[in-house]
Order: sequence, then structure tokens, then C-alpha cells
Amino acid sequence: MTSKSARTDTHTDTQTHTQTKLKNTPPVKNELFGFEVPIECPNVPDEIMQPRKTWSDGNAYDQAELKLAKMFKKNFKQFEAGSSSEIIKAGPDVS
Repeated sequence: MTSKSARTDTHTDTQTHTQTKLKNTPPVKNELFGFEVPIECPNVPDEIMQPRKTWSDGNAYDQAELKLAKMFKKNFKQFEAGSSSEIIKAGPDVS
């Protein structure tokens, strides 16, 4: 039987390895939503890290992503009055 301490050490080692790997992996910026995503992650297929690559039709993905961004902007309007300009600017850029 594995002790709880040994399991914790293994988990910590795995977590540290993953964090180090992610820190050393250049991110790709999603221009529409403005966030960055690492291009690779241990034990995760590369195409999952770049969702557009999981679609057989890249243009269809682009249209769906834009639709989602517009829906986000429309829904967020109800929160704009109580939000700082930094928060508002952090949303998707659908211009």
C-alpha cells in the first residue's frame, strides 16, 4: 500500500513538472478573446490546446468563435454599469 505522503510527493512532483513545462512553453494569443494559451501541455494532445485544429472546417470554427464573442459582449452589457473600464476592455474584441 502506498502511503499518503508518497502519493502527495508524487502528485507534487507531477504538478511541478507540468507547471515548469507550461512556463517554458510559448503561449499563443487568442486575438478575439485576448487570452493566451500554451501551445502544448504534458499529456494533452496538441490540437486540444488549439481548438481550431479540432474542427474539420476552420472557417466554421471562426464563425462559431465570433458568434460566441458577440453573445458574450451582448450578455455583458447588463454588467457594464458596475464594471471598471479595465474589465470592460478585457472582454472579446468584436470590432
